Amino acid sequence: VKTFTITVSEGGKTIAFSTANNADRKAIEALLDNMQRSPEQFDQAQVAQNIREIIAQSLRQKVLANGLNVEVSLDPEANTLSVRHKDFGSKHTFLVSNNVPGVLAVEANQIAEAVRGRDVEGTIDGVAGVGDGENLMASKNTDAEGLSVRFNSVAHTQVRLPKYIEPLFNKIVGKLPFTAEDMQLAQNPDVQKLLDDAMDNDFPFDDVTGYTKEEDGQYAVFNFEAPAKVEQDIDGYAHVTQNSLTFQVGPTRGQQVKISLVDAKTDRLGMGIDNESGFRSLREINVTTPQGAQDALLLIDEAITQISSVRASLGAFQKNTLESNASSLRIAQENLTSAESSLRDADMAQEVSDLTKNQIMFSAGMAMLAQANQSPQSVLQLLNGSAGA
Repeated sequence: VKTFTITVSEGGKTIAFSTANNADRKAIEALLDNMQRSPEQFDQAQVAQNIREIIAQSLRQKVLANGLNVEVSLDPEANTLSVRHKDFGSKHTFLVSNNVPGVLAVEANQIAEAVRGRDVEGTIDGVAGVGDGENLMASKNTDAEGLSVRFNSVAHTQVRLPKYIEPLFNKIVGKLPFTAEDMQLAQNPDVQKLLDDAMDNDFPFDDVTGYTKEEDGQYAVFNFEAPAKVEQDIDGYAHVTQNSLTFQVGPTRGQQVKISLVDAKTDRLGMGIDNESGFRSLREINVTTPQGAQDALLLIDEAITQISSVRASLGAFQKNTLESNASSLRIAQENLTSAESSLRDADMAQEVSDLTKNQIMFSAGMAMLAQANQSPQSVLQLLNGSAGA
């Protein structure tokens, strides 16, 4: 093909390496011209490797400039170029295409979706958890509900070297062949010590998936990233305890407040304080030496601060939550009692009013009855008076 193009799309952003671009094409043409002019000096395999490095480096720069959340890596031994998403899990993917089959995409000029990752799997407290990328969350309705464990699947390290060693270090990490000048530089004792110190750790430089470089004066600072080691052996256990006190502060379900009690044992106080004696907690202090006495003061001060903080939290909880809620309940009780009394007073007034009304009606009835009884007596008296006459 006359034009070689690789396109990567992620998160709505697209980058491309193409020999149709002058900058991309000129770098490759220079290598090909050197090989054609001096094939005995420029090995074909080395030139091919250099071309792959140019493509990978160009893609890295474009990824960084355009903000794609992917990483471009090159395996010198397998002669493969790979692109992967920086985030882990099944939710993240990207698209690739190229005009040469077998390079990133199986078919030429076809858009292919990257293979999605897998969510972390595992059990928490013997029950299968729910994986979400690197996070494993305890299942609902279990004793560990709410617990989330994150698997650190990426290892990081930083290397700081003088700039004149940078090309040599790049070849060591990339497992590229040395030139005569590289061999001469590598034999320098000072350079050997710098390189040995830089790589004297457990970081898997053989599995580097990506790195960034910054300049700091006369130094080059590399930030490397590689997959973290995963072993079958159990590295440890997470023991989660909750010593919260729970208070029901309302009349309905769920109206509760909680406060956790901090472990105030001496082996849990004064932790994380740098000291020359190496004391890890208040329990380990030793005042039999001057330095130990001085370092003990640091841990004691920290322990006092921690206890004071706990006391302040408990006091604030007591005053602002419990006492204020108790005061509100007392006021509510008084209002309820007052309302009940008012209702009772209203009922009494109603009954007195009804009694008075009934008494008036009774008195009126009796008066009407007495008047009604008087009318027949008057008639009889009239009749008796007429008969006598």
